[in-house]
Amino acid sequence: MNMVSFCSINTKISVYHKFRAMNYIYHEKQEGSLCGQHCLNNLLQDQYFSAVELAEIAQQMDQEETRRMAELGTNTSEFRQFLEVS
Repeated sequence: MNMVSFCSINTKISVYHKFRAMNYIYHEKQEGSLCGQHCLNNLLQDQYFSAVELAEIAQQMDQEETRRMAELGTNTSEFRQFLEVS
């Protein structure tokens, strides 16, 4: 999965509009601490995202955030503080 596969998210959102005309409401029951996953899937009205996919997206976003923070310099107090919190 490349940088946050926003293209596939856009595709999934466009597919959502096709489901709006359906005669049922998709409801994914809460399991574990996967509130974000269940929220997205319920909003989009199907099982579009798994916990693994969302974890991969989160990891990619963390890496991108670290890369962008490092662009401003790794010897700054902000970057050191960022690394401590991460």
